[in-house]
Amino acid sequence: MKKIAISAEGKDLTARVDPHFGRAAYFIIYDLETDSWEVFENPAATEARGAGIAAATFLAEKGVDVIVTGHCGPKAFSVLKAAGIKVANVSGKTVAEVVTLAREGKLEFLEAPNADTHFGGGIPGLGKIMGGGTGRGCGGSGGGKGCGGKGRKCQKRGGGRS
Repeated sequence: MKKIAISAEGKDLTARVDPHFGRAAYFIIYDLETDSWEVFENPAATEARGAGIAAATFLAEKGVDVIVTGHCGPKAFSVLKAAGIKVANVSGKTVAEVVTLAREGKLEFLEAPNADTHFGGGIPGLGKIMGGGTGRGCGGSGGGKGCGGKGRKCQKRGGGRS
């Protein structure tokens, strides 16, 4: 193990591990051989879909051997596995603590994904990417309470419910 990428909530070694791999704010790539590190904003964090896949591809292109994160979904896990990158599960620790665990050989690697698809929820501030919800509203001047998610269409248009 030479290079490890850690999903991080901040830009330095005191930052906590971000539990959301694909939507992590930052990735800190630590080179254990040179004892140096770089921080990258996650270019996939605001993707509408496929954030985990995009983040995994980004880190594979950076030549990392190991990803350390809280949760990794099935699509990202598949991309990482295909690239020969191991995924370690760590939560509640700082990046510096993760580096120490890596040096001591104490990282616990996942054999399978440990999160469902869309674990991260969605783009910050825009709600969930996927989900049933309570409808979209279809009323006119009355505002409407919505007519239900899951693809149902409004039966009555224009009137709205108050």
